[in-house]
Amino acid sequence: MGEIIRHDYPELDKVLWDFHTQKVPADLAFRMYEERWSFIDANNISSNERFLIEKLTNFYGNGIFIAV
Repeated sequence: MGEIIRHDYPELDKVLWDFHTQKVPADLAFRMYEERWSFIDANNISSNERFLIEKLTNFYGNGIFIAV
């Protein structure tokens, strides 16, 4: 899926506290959403970011999102 510009997705940007690049691989973004879901404000996710999570889940999670 390529790379994702982290600043386009505020909740993703928030959980990438230990990464300092502007772009992150899509598989890493998916993993961070799953592993750090407890730090994400689900009520604050934009429709654009929800669509990204859905695309990542379908591509990397085979349609299954497992929040840790």
